[in-house]
Amino acid sequence: MSNKILVAYALKDKQAVTTYIITPLTQEGLEVWDYTEDILLGDSMIQSISTAMGEADYGILIVSPHLLGEHWSREMFRALLSLDSLSNKRLLPVWYQLDYEVIARDFPLLKDRKPALASDGWQEVFRHIMKVVAQRTPTPEIVDSLPAKPEAPTRSGDRYQAGRDIKIIKSDNIEGGIQM
Repeated sequence: MSNKILVAYALKDKQAVTTYIITPLTQEGLEVWDYTEDILLGDSMIQSISTAMGEADYGILIVSPHLLGEHWSREMFRALLSLDSLSNKRLLPVWYQLDYEVIARDFPLLKDRKPALASDGWQEVFRHIMKVVAQRTPTPEIVDSLPAKPEAPTRSGDRYQAGRDIKIIKSDNIEGGIQM
């Protein structure tokens, strides 16, 4: 198995995704396609993303409040869902600063899929991904370098436009909730 992985996420989540998902996967020797790095100046975005999705064995989708507001992120989300349903590819959802109610309302096609939860910590997210992708236990040094619990939302109070206003809030039961 080649284990080619496409990682789809909102550009505003790039730092967390690169630090806690892309870099560790690469350190494990897996081939990761990151649209923010792998589409070159002058390339067709649609063609590049379509080609990468066709070649990928897995699509990791980081579902966050930012995903709701970015056009290309939403397009990759839709394409990954259709690719997942039409092939043997596997979509691996990661919920980042979201809860089930938001997923059920805004991403109904994901509500029956077991996600990895960033609120459980990036170490757990990475372990879940590696369990599926590589069918092996990840290198302990790489897992230990990831934070056990996610960072608190840094954009608390900001508003994101996606057909309606959304505000990230701190909640008692999750690390960053959504308030409408």
